[in-house]
Amino acid sequence: VRASYDVWETSLTPMIGAPARSIDTPTAADFGGDLSFITSDQDPEPRFYELSISDAIEADAPAILAFVTPAFCQTGTCGPTVEVIKAVAADRPEVNVVQVEPYVMAKRDGYLQPVLSEEGWLQAAPWTELWALRVEPYVVVIDAEGIVRAKFEGAITEAELSEALAGL
Repeated sequence: VRASYDVWETSLTPMIGAPARSIDTPTAADFGGDLSFITSDQDPEPRFYELSISDAIEADAPAILAFVTPAFCQTGTCGPTVEVIKAVAADRPEVNVVQVEPYVMAKRDGYLQPVLSEEGWLQAAPWTELWALRVEPYVVVIDAEGIVRAKFEGAITEAELSEALAGL
């Protein structure tokens, strides 16, 4: 089987060793603690919605930034990725976690739903655009200074994420 791939000379996302891109993202406080306005996770971990990406960068603590949509994932790996993050974060209370939906979403009929374009396509959220993400899930590990230390495109394992956090 032959396949062709476009390969960029440099990454469009922040490079490892570069500052994380700061942007205010929705938090639980923005919606009176009602997480159903900001995540499609049916069993959300409240800790993941306390901080925005900007807050996490400024918090002087390592953080996991997760651009994942459990209910609307195009790759089918967002749900398992969230579960990996939950398992790793459970043993690391000193690590901040921010989960954001990578698409423009709105609550309709009691559920968080994607806001589709006129052509019927999912639309990237402003933070997804700022980070130049072209896939989901996408997980970034930053250190206490807000520097990107690891990036994961697609599914990850607990071992990979734990290794990325080691020593931060």
